Amino acid sequence: MSKKQNTEQLEPDEVSKTEVKKEMIELQKLGIKLVGLADSQLKRMPLPENLSEAIQSAKNITKHGGLKRQLKYIGKLMRHLDPEPIIQAFDVIENGNQEDKHLFHLKEQWRSKLLEGDNQKLTEFLNRYPEADVQRLRQLIRNYKTAKSDDKKAQIARQVFKIISEQLV
Repeated sequence: MSKKQNTEQLEPDEVSKTEVKKEMIELQKLGIKLVGLADSQLKRMPLPENLSEAIQSAKNITKHGGLKRQLKYIGKLMRHLDPEPIIQAFDVIENGNQEDKHLFHLKEQWRSKLLEGDNQKLTEFLNRYPEADVQRLRQLIRNYKTAKSDDKKAQIARQVFKIISEQLV
């Protein structure tokens, strides 16, 4: 029988060996990503105890061959469970980090704009965030302009960043 005839004889609900292998490789890649997560992030993942222990063991292995075997073992454990909740939790962690980074950059941009001393930027910030402490912001911006040392400027910049952070949550 030729290969073409053999593949045509597969029933619709059967999965080819190639597909099974691809799924195994994808699960192993997910396992590698899990090993790369911080412990605090791993605690938020819906992992069975044996998989969690295997991931912790992999983090402690320094030899390449041993780590490779442990990663294959993690992939094997993952084949026996539904990976969808783990994938969704991993996406939440990744996307959450992206949102946090974006928010942090936005705060930095506002700090830079405000410390330039442009009153129009301050007015724009206060229009968007009317709950901000106007008097304190103005005072900090004035002090920043007159500060002589870099240490003092950095301290004032941190205080401005803190005020901005209170508004951008």
